[in-house]
Amino acid sequence: MTSLRETPGWVALPPLVDAHVHLDKTLFGSRWIPHRGSGTVADRVRVEEQTLAGHPDSVSVRGARLLERLSSRGVTALRSHVDITDVTGLRHLEEVLALREQWTDRLSMDVVAFPQRGILRQDTVAGLLRDAMAAGADTVGGLDPTDFDGDLPGHLDVVFGLAAETGSRVDIHLHEPGATGDVALAAIADRTTELGLAGRVVVSHAFCLADLAPSALAASADRLASAGVGIHTSLPQLGVIPPVPTLLAAGVNVAVVSDNIRDSWSPYGRGDPLERACLAGYLFGWNTDDGLERALSLVTSAPSRSLGLQSSDPGGGPADSGRDPDPFLDYVLVRADSIGEAIVDQPGARIVVRAGRVVAGQEYADTLQQAPVTGSRP
Repeated sequence: MTSLRETPGWVALPPLVDAHVHLDKTLFGSRWIPHRGSGTVADRVRVEEQTLAGHPDSVSVRGARLLERLSSRGVTALRSHVDITDVTGLRHLEEVLALREQWTDRLSMDVVAFPQRGILRQDTVAGLLRDAMAAGADTVGGLDPTDFDGDLPGHLDVVFGLAAETGSRVDIHLHEPGATGDVALAAIADRTTELGLAGRVVVSHAFCLADLAPSALAASADRLASAGVGIHTSLPQLGVIPPVPTLLAAGVNVAVVSDNIRDSWSPYGRGDPLERACLAGYLFGWNTDDGLERALSLVTSAPSRSLGLQSSDPGGGPADSGRDPDPFLDYVLVRADSIGEAIVDQPGARIVVRAGRVVAGQEYADTLQQAPVTGSRP
């Protein structure tokens, strides 16, 4: 299938990676459910639990719908956070792990054991996280150690202790604002350095970075870069978007992700990394072709490093997967004349090739292989 790369009217892109989705929360493909606003993270968790408790479809059904969309848009690797709570136990994890096995030919999936209701405020979650890793989860999650769990050192003791014990990666949701969040970032960076986990730890959201004065922001960015702690952002509403250009300039590995895709946390999300790349380019004024290629890297090479799919990780050592994506065997063809056009237009016509095999968009591949080459778009 490598000959498809040279088809006129189609541009070849690196494999697209979405390093933060929630397969167990999504309502994608279900009937429309009006969004219900709420205040705190704890309030939002309660709304989510009420919404999902009354939903007729299982995690397996809802997750498969979203995987189909992600795959059709060119995603060949993703990270999904899965709730681990006193109430759900490992039930949701078991369904997501089954989905991972079912979809292994089309994409790779890093599964995060995510303590959505906290660790220390739950009776059994610390033990359940260990059970989740033994069951097949890849990454240890965390959530707002100070504001939600009320004990920054104690929360990080569990998360990083389990990462050191199992050799896993770490991905911590951090919604905490201002100085509280920045103190948590510093503690995470320190733990990462102490345990030699450079390139294996990311912080999702990091809203606090939007609150910092320039000098404090520079210090925090340098600390993250030195420790090898990455940042994952969905480019949320104004006021909480991390200053991505500043972080990149400091050498922080920043990935742009979907996070919530049509769930009780947000009605938005199309499951398309090119949409995320376009939003990054628009927000940060990256209007030239070089700028658009920089935006593309936030949904290709940057999340690949976060997930250990690229051995070129600046601080993370060899790839966990054992092989880098081969540009001649792993790519996405998009019906456009250039990378810039592909990002701005986000055409639905795509051919996804993984390990030399078409895994999505076979109808387009069949048409191209049957049609004569004319030098123009089919």
